[in-house]
Amino acid sequence: AGSFLSRYNNVSAFLFAYQGQSVFLEMMAEMRDHSEWPKALWFGQSIMIPCYAITAGVGYHLLGDSVPGFLPAALPNNAAKTFINLLLCFHVLVAYLVHNQPLCQGIEEILNKRRGGGGGGAASSLQHFFVSSALLLSAWLVANLVPFFSELVGILGAAFGSPILLFYPPFFFLKGMAAKGYPVPMYHEVILKTCLYVFFPITFFVGIVASFNELANRWAEEGSPFDCNLGSRS
Repeated sequence: AGSFLSRYNNVSAFLFAYQGQSVFLEMMAEMRDHSEWPKALWFGQSIMIPCYAITAGVGYHLLGDSVPGFLPAALPNNAAKTFINLLLCFHVLVAYLVHNQPLCQGIEEILNKRRGGGGGGAASSLQHFFVSSALLLSAWLVANLVPFFSELVGILGAAFGSPILLFYPPFFFLKGMAAKGYPVPMYHEVILKTCLYVFFPITFFVGIVASFNELANRWAEEGSPFDCNLGSRS
């Protein structure tokens, strides 16, 4: 069971890699011309997929199944590794800003509706400061509670990637078609319900159990949260 759960984290990692589509609608909403979104998507994916494939292929060719979860950890300690980690830091900062803006905006819209305010001014700026600071603090807490890259990716992939990929799209599609009274072809319905009732429960529940099981093992081996011990592998 332990071996199965340990290996299952790879499935959650794949889900994590593909859950970027959760921000697609937000990106499209910010575009001046929404009709240009397919071009932007295809252009971005045509760059990202080859980069992912080449990186994974080279890593497996050189290190086999001993590739660490945090890929830069496989590099020797030299200037190139420092430069790569700086690039990775930049990537994380950009990703944080891209995902955080719509999240802050959504939270502030909910707060404005509840208090009947909004619009602008000092009160709006102060609200934005507190909301963004709270999100930054929560990110810091999560990063210290789960300081191991592969385990954090597994938890995020199972808890959030699974519903984003396998639950929300088929669920809302079927609900929308039913509300409009449109028929769903049988083979489409079979695929959608297989995602809803088979793949989603497995990837969600098994993925969470596997990720937290591996996290508990890492805590036992390399120290508790906030120990500032990154361990020998990530």
